Amino acid sequence: MPFVELAGDMIHWYRLTPLARAPGGWHEVELRLPAGCYGYKFRTGDGEWLLDPENPRTRGCDGVRNSVLLVSGSAEPVLHAAGPPLLSWEPEGRAVLRAGLRRGQGAGLRISWDEGHGERLTTMRKVAEEDEHELFETFLPVTAAAFAYTFLLDDGRRVGRDTAGPVIALRGVRPRPLPTPPDWWRDAAVYTVLLDRFRRGGGAGSWGPDPPAPGERRRAGGDLEGVREALPYLQDLGVTVLHLTPFCLSGSAHRYDATDPRQVDPALGGEPALRRLLAEARHRGLRVIGDIGLTHVHRSFAPFQDVARHGPRSRYWSWFHPYRFPFQEGPDPGYAHYREENWDEPLLRLEDDEVQQYLSDTFQHWTACGLDGFRLDAAAEVPLALCRRLGEAVRQVQPEAVLFAELIPDNGHRYRDAGGLDAVTEFVDQQALYDWLWRGTATGAATARRLAWRRFWRGAPGHATLGFVGTQDQPRLGTLVGDRHRTRLGLLCQLLRVPVPLLLYGDEVGLRSGVEGQRFEDVWPDRRPLPWDEGSWDLPTRDLVRQALRLRRERAALRRGDEEYPVATPAPEGTAPPGLLLVRRRLGEEVLDLFFNGGEAEARVALPAGAPSAADLLLTTGEATLRDEQGPLQLGPWSGAVLARRLPRALAQLWTELLPQGAALAAQAYRSGKLTVPALPGRLYVTVTEGCNLRCPACINDSPGRQARGEARSLTPWLLARLAPALGAADYLGLTGGGESLTSPLIWDLLRLFRQERGRRPGQPHVHLLSNGMLLTPTVAARLVDEGVTSLGVSLDGATAATNDRLRLGGDLARITAHLAALLDQRARTGADLRVGVSFTLMRDNLTELPAMGRLARGLGLDWLKVEELFPANAFARAQLVSPAAAEVREGLATLREVLVGSPVVLVDHLAPPPGCRCQAAHDPTILPFRDADDFANRATFHPCRMAWEQAWIEPDGLVRPVDHHHPPAGLLDEQPLLELWNGPVLQQVRRQALAAVPGELRRRCPDEPGAFRTGNRYTAESPRSGDV
Repeated sequence: MPFVELAGDMIHWYRLTPLARAPGGWHEVELRLPAGCYGYKFRTGDGEWLLDPENPRTRGCDGVRNSVLLVSGSAEPVLHAAGPPLLSWEPEGRAVLRAGLRRGQGAGLRISWDEGHGERLTTMRKVAEEDEHELFETFLPVTAAAFAYTFLLDDGRRVGRDTAGPVIALRGVRPRPLPTPPDWWRDAAVYTVLLDRFRRGGGAGSWGPDPPAPGERRRAGGDLEGVREALPYLQDLGVTVLHLTPFCLSGSAHRYDATDPRQVDPALGGEPALRRLLAEARHRGLRVIGDIGLTHVHRSFAPFQDVARHGPRSRYWSWFHPYRFPFQEGPDPGYAHYREENWDEPLLRLEDDEVQQYLSDTFQHWTACGLDGFRLDAAAEVPLALCRRLGEAVRQVQPEAVLFAELIPDNGHRYRDAGGLDAVTEFVDQQALYDWLWRGTATGAATARRLAWRRFWRGAPGHATLGFVGTQDQPRLGTLVGDRHRTRLGLLCQLLRVPVPLLLYGDEVGLRSGVEGQRFEDVWPDRRPLPWDEGSWDLPTRDLVRQALRLRRERAALRRGDEEYPVATPAPEGTAPPGLLLVRRRLGEEVLDLFFNGGEAEARVALPAGAPSAADLLLTTGEATLRDEQGPLQLGPWSGAVLARRLPRALAQLWTELLPQGAALAAQAYRSGKLTVPALPGRLYVTVTEGCNLRCPACINDSPGRQARGEARSLTPWLLARLAPALGAADYLGLTGGGESLTSPLIWDLLRLFRQERGRRPGQPHVHLLSNGMLLTPTVAARLVDEGVTSLGVSLDGATAATNDRLRLGGDLARITAHLAALLDQRARTGADLRVGVSFTLMRDNLTELPAMGRLARGLGLDWLKVEELFPANAFARAQLVSPAAAEVREGLATLREVLVGSPVVLVDHLAPPPGCRCQAAHDPTILPFRDADDFANRATFHPCRMAWEQAWIEPDGLVRPVDHHHPPAGLLDEQPLLELWNGPVLQQVRRQALAAVPGELRRRCPDEPGAFRTGNRYTAESPRSGDV
């Protein structure tokens, strides 16, 4: 075998890597690859394609079978590697695991994972399939720096790394920081402006007396001033980002063959016109992305001219691919060039360091002029190292800049992860759309399966791809299908699906040529100048595009939600024709169903399950009607509809009435012995982070150890979205668990969300924060008050620096007391509604400082001082334990009380709190004084006997527990809504135990909350549908 090449996902399938001859008749190549799944094949000199005979692992898709290399991957029969696209991370913080299970090895797949807090089991969901594997996915609320995981098969086998011997867990590592594009890109709608053909400035859009005829390549005269004049139109249309095709000096109409990439073509208005455009776009809130050809230039490019004159003696010789000198004109000019007929466009040697530096400087130059990012043309021909270098160069100037690539191969994750790009074009989705809408070779169901398969292997959120019905290098969809109704359906589908929409100039007004047989990049009939006479526009299409973009802007699920593909179900006496495609967009509790009837038959379908049972019709194209709020939906030929799913009106009204009465409902449920309550918890304790800026040796949370092991969990943005309904229902938010909440920037998002959601109903909510005080500067304290904190506790373990700073390593008593003094002074000056106290954990080494702690509290002017028991979390803590009944403790507390006599400081003796609730005070006179003091310090009214009906504890990964962290877990918010967990089996068992501990007669005397439960609503449905929970 004289010659062998390697093709595959190592770079992409269009670029083959030669193998070198090796001893023994072998051929070899050495590649450095990150963790991932790589399909590949060998091609011999005679064109034969071969599987790897030494590797039994394969993948098959659409009848094509390839060998598979897994780097940091799993053993058979699971297809997985601990890297993109099979392990990725959402910007909101969750880990996304995807895996294939070889057919015949079971019907399901589970994952066992551990981030340092014990094993958890999660069932993976089947989302797609291919020839040899069924494809599964799950989202894990991992919040630590790393986690270990294995897969569990139906027959009990555990599958880990692809190694011989015992099962070894795979390891996922959270990137720091998470790769997150700027918000403006995640919400983007992009509009491509072919500068020469969009608009000529100064003439009300007129193209003059001699515009190019359809198909002509000569310039039409569009310019940057024309784009500036059209900004009001584009803003009204609803796009947010303009993609300008190249504006550099060039002799062609498309300008991808630059003569000088650092000069704005004077025919476009020069650099002053560009700067005017960028300034007005910025004023209007529009972003502008540029486009620079990377792979080739024109022969008149100055460095190439130097090579043409001086040959190998030119300092730019290494910038190109010469193979013969002197050069000549014609198809064989003596150097490598772009496409067969474009011999006057020499290719750049993109691996050359000087070329890379020149291009990086060029990108920096235009970024400094005000561009917000770039499109990389023909990125499949651009080395990943250069992509990464360009991104780094641009972000040095503009950290929020975005780079996206025109990429035809389907392994875009390599360019996003190894190349540092934000997004790539999605040609696979486009071809699936063409098969369904244009070629007619795929049904709606087959298209949904293809989109689901692509979503699986894309391995990234929607903002990492751009979706389109056509680009400036392709015939327009209207030209292909020849029908406005089909074109509108395709546009609506692409504008509302998960990729960032990319709209080509003129598509919104029905611009098309009708010329068949146009080749890629040679589509001049469909690059005709855009007429600015509205009488020639397809106004219904324009209105549909405008409405779709407005809907995308208004609905977060359309901008940032995921995508699912429910099965269409015929309504009674209805039909779901083969051409019907159904797409669901979901973000948190917001669900939108998109129906596209791609055929001549009418459809009459039920609303798909898995969402609230009612809907509102938001947008239609063609003929679409919703009979009533619960369906069915009727669609005419080539019609589409967008439905927002919601609760039935009667049930929504009932919930609205129940929401403000949660406390009364909980009390009523407890008194009557019910195990469920139709309300969310009134008190939420949320652990913001397990990380801490101190290293207390007696730490109950083991924050120092967890941080050292990378196991400290912290709140991530996805959980905030899940918490919104609970925060709206709560009257109290406690931030007392875990580590130091102020070390997490998300504390401010949480406080803001609580204020926003709880502010929708009357009443005064309270927020109680426990801090170590080190970060409690006057600025932070003022911000906490502004964000709604009404109760603040600071932990101190000594009245002297020698004691406190030894028991709280990293603490500084002088600094903390200065922060407290400044805070209390600020409260006095502003009248802020804030209760402030100190929590003192009693230990053997600080016992004698109880009186001094009282003097410190009195001198500062605190509202309360709590003396707490030590939890024996470790050996140090166990050695420090002292009995609350010890004589020295009793004496110390007695002296402390004497110190506080006559002061407003409320003392809370929490060393041995009396068990029981206020309803049991008649049997224990210590209950009421303790409850009054403890409630004052926490700024809450606690009923310990019914806490399982009132109080939830939520950990950073969304794990929900009743009451506090000592109670058993009820489940994850990532898997179930809080209302389900709050009434699920774990909560019912805890409540059952609570009921058994209190006699019914005593329970029925339990104090009520202000405002007894009442509702005038009578919801009469036989039973709420599952999606309404």
